[in-house]
Amino acid sequence: MLYVDSTACVSVNGVHMSAKNEGYDGFVFSCVYVLGGATLSLERCDLTCESAAVVQIEDAGTTAVVAGCSIHDGNSDGVFIIGKAKATLENNDIHSNTRSGVCVQGEGSEAVLKTNTIHHCKGSGVCIYEKAKATLENNTIIGNDLAGVQLQDHATATLTGNTIKGNGVCLAERIEEELAAWTEARVALYRSSGGFPGLGVLDHSTVSMSPGSNTIEGNGKVGGTVEQVLVDGTSAG
Repeated sequence: MLYVDSTACVSVNGVHMSAKNEGYDGFVFSCVYVLGGATLSLERCDLTCESAAVVQIEDAGTTAVVAGCSIHDGNSDGVFIIGKAKATLENNDIHSNTRSGVCVQGEGSEAVLKTNTIHHCKGSGVCIYEKAKATLENNTIIGNDLAGVQLQDHATATLTGNTIKGNGVCLAERIEEELAAWTEARVALYRSSGGFPGLGVLDHSTVSMSPGSNTIEGNGKVGGTVEQVLVDGTSAG
């Protein structure tokens, strides 16, 4: 586990790190936890976590650049950006996390996502909540259980050149034993005729896109032919 605090500046290149479900005095650790105004650069690392988000970036003044990493099998989000922190994620493979691939939450929290592949997470590919902001450029967001990209509660995002396909799709091979352990929302997904969208924009959130600049198709299918395709920018009231 890597813990970076108190305005430290740390660079890590090409290592494997993991955090197991062994908290200290009940505290649950992420694999990488950066906070308190620290600066972190991670490159070509393999990161996983059995107990929480794989990478958590927190607090005003905290900045992180995560590039060329594999971020996978977290027991929450792959990357969680909160508390006015700022992060750039570039060319990462983010997959198989229990919640979202990337979550940006709270006013003042900002993320730039470029050329990442975000896939097969059990939540949404990317979540942007509570007045947070994000820029997504040339990412591939595919095969996540819920929405490809979800904005909620006055969130703002700009999308350019992304491919968002096959999200919110309930696969036929889901077995009954697995369904029995799912939350109500996921069971609803299994039974729904519409599923979850490629891009969801809710609660006064805003997304900006140039017409035709993103490929958003084949999302929200659950055993049917329903397909939701968004080709222009929108604002949900």
